[in-house]
Amino acid sequence: MECRSMLRFVRYIVVAAVVLLSGTAARAQFSIEDYDRWQVYNGWRIWVIELPGIHNFGRSDLLTVMATEQPSWSRRYVRIGRRTMFYADNFAADLFRVRNFYRREGFPHAEVHGYVFPDEKHKEVKLKIEISEGPPLILESWRMVFGSDSGAGVDSARWSRSLAVKIGKPLALSDLQSSADTLAHKLRVIGHARARVEFQVLADSLRNTAAATFILYPGRFCYLGATRITGLKQVTESTARRELAYCKFDPFSSTKLEKTRRQLVKLETFSHVSVKPDTATPGDTLAVYIKTDEGRRYHVRLGGGYDTDVGRRASADFTDLNFFGRGRRFTWSGSYADIYRATEARLFWPHTPLNAIDITVAPKWDYKEEPGYRLETVSGTTIFSSEPLDYVNISVSNEVGVARRKDVISGEKTRYTKSVETFSIGWDTRDHPLVPRKGHFVGMTLAESGAIYRTDLRWWRAIFTGRVLVPATRFTILAGKTEFGIMGPLHDAHTTPIEERFYLGGPTTVRGWRRNHLSPRGVDAERTPVGGDFSLSLTTEIRYNIWGPITAAAFCDAGNVWKNKEVWKPFDLYPSAGAGVLFVTMLGPIRLDYAFQLRPNPYHDKSSAIHFSLGTPF
Repeated sequence: MECRSMLRFVRYIVVAAVVLLSGTAARAQFSIEDYDRWQVYNGWRIWVIELPGIHNFGRSDLLTVMATEQPSWSRRYVRIGRRTMFYADNFAADLFRVRNFYRREGFPHAEVHGYVFPDEKHKEVKLKIEISEGPPLILESWRMVFGSDSGAGVDSARWSRSLAVKIGKPLALSDLQSSADTLAHKLRVIGHARARVEFQVLADSLRNTAAATFILYPGRFCYLGATRITGLKQVTESTARRELAYCKFDPFSSTKLEKTRRQLVKLETFSHVSVKPDTATPGDTLAVYIKTDEGRRYHVRLGGGYDTDVGRRASADFTDLNFFGRGRRFTWSGSYADIYRATEARLFWPHTPLNAIDITVAPKWDYKEEPGYRLETVSGTTIFSSEPLDYVNISVSNEVGVARRKDVISGEKTRYTKSVETFSIGWDTRDHPLVPRKGHFVGMTLAESGAIYRTDLRWWRAIFTGRVLVPATRFTILAGKTEFGIMGPLHDAHTTPIEERFYLGGPTTVRGWRRNHLSPRGVDAERTPVGGDFSLSLTTEIRYNIWGPITAAAFCDAGNVWKNKEVWKPFDLYPSAGAGVLFVTMLGPIRLDYAFQLRPNPYHDKSSAIHFSLGTPF
């Protein structure tokens, strides 16, 4: 009994100490009697955790900082799914963790109350953490000062635009730390490798305002020294050094080091790459240590699936990530679907020639079944690509081969030599290749048939594309996309080939229409889509993250395809609207959309469509 009383006394002391150390502002409220009563339920299963009162954050944000585990969502309705256990010590500490989370995020007056509701019959408890957020702490002003004499050139007006802290907005500790890290990064970009930034906050509790001061310690101006690379196995050191974005004795720049890391990762040979300067050794010339970890050289992938536009599909590919050395990448792939079949061998040769240009050679065979034609192609493509500036990619390509086409309407069969030369340029700042949350893409693609190799089908084409994603709140994203395309015949040709024309409709262009069915139609009884020479599509979308990997979206699309310039009317568009759900998986985003047309179509097609697809329109 004495040991049990002593243990209870120690627990009281721990809880009281936590309350006292948290200060008067940390008001996670529960009594010693509550804590003692909660001990009875130790080891009971948790039925559900309720978090009422959340307005400025997400439920997942709070669950992340808690030690008490969230049971599966299904247990709210039926007693199946993952079970978690209740422990009073964890729950009491969680109340302070949630309170400290709010204090870090700029809500000094937030109050947190904890309640435990037992179910004696099932030996379960319902946990309720009631939150009163209170008013946020508003940033009234901020400034930058040097903590030591320095000749660092600080562009405070431009740097301030990239900081997370904003005057007139709530001030969070995470934003202060992010801003300090941003300023330190700016100093490292201009050569101050040992730069560090501290911050101080002066708060006015009566007015709920604060003033922040960032103290800059740039340190000495530095240069890049010798580079040491470790962890190489099959990749030679000369191949790795070819990816360096700097030379010895260049002024120190963290941007160049990060570009080096990205270029090594781009080889896909390494599973991990770190590039770090030696700032611990005194001096202004810093050695650079590159640590690599090579992954598997050979990859085999098999896949299959179904979507509403392509139908059933299966694919297989084999990749050698170091084909005959020098980081060359060889890939063979094959795919089969209801409307297409294809096989391709692709050789990617990075940074050849001049250590600045990537070369890709890709022979392939493919067969397509579209509503207006059947097309079989045997061709080879050569691509020269480069990244002259950060986020800017330029490529020039040529595709040469033989194509056999059957026109569905007339039944005419045509065999011709295919030669297409393409130039493209894009500026891409999106933060993720599969599910971007912010950034933009602006691109232009120009193509011409027969510029190098003679072909009877001469045509030209230009496509202009723009996409933008703007985070409106922590959970809401506004997205927009537009694409304009124009093409026409060249020389003695009178029309453009049906397989090269523009088509709209489907999950990535104008939803609510079947794939490639927003198009001029033929004169046959089926009103077969035949494509057009002018195309315009617009998309606006708002997304809201419901929980974890699940995002809801509402959208409005509009677009049209015109046969030629004589009938082109840029405001004659077919709009559609709808909603969808996006689920992010390890294989990529899976999307389910429902859209309906807002304008009657003249082809008497179905006025709505369900799209189940892999990927997103952005």
